[in-house]
Amino acid sequence: MKTGEVWVNIQVAAGPEGPWKEVRVLADTGATLPFIPATVLDSLGVRPVREIQISLANGSQVGRRLGFVFVRFNGDETPCRVIFAEPEDAPLLGLTALEQLGLAVDPINRELISVGFRAYRQSKIFGIPLRAFMQVRPGDVKRGRGTK
Repeated sequence: MKTGEVWVNIQVAAGPEGPWKEVRVLADTGATLPFIPATVLDSLGVRPVREIQISLANGSQVGRRLGFVFVRFNGDETPCRVIFAEPEDAPLLGLTALEQLGLAVDPINRELISVGFRAYRQSKIFGIPLRAFMQVRPGDVKRGRGTK
């Protein structure tokens, strides 16, 4: 285990009723989606819906099957997209599942912590009041000029 890595046990299932299988994964905020071994997903009856291109940490692009599962951690669960990980792929819990579960990575204590859920009303973009972006004249949109 490298410094700051957070490994946790999660459970995955094809549907909310189960059956559930436990998988040890690296909580990776740099990954968008969970990577779960294809053998586990196949054994649960998870069906791929399509193949997508994934950018790996080393910059290469690979094709991987995409499906849908339920992910459970500490009794809370959420449906999410999942990548059918090949044997050479690390098992990962990506950022979307972490956010859907209201979790964040604590690299100091090497654990996941509950941060809940947030909804923000953004009042500034790059330090500029949002109302400055909202000053569109009626004719601007039709002519495709956007804001002035």
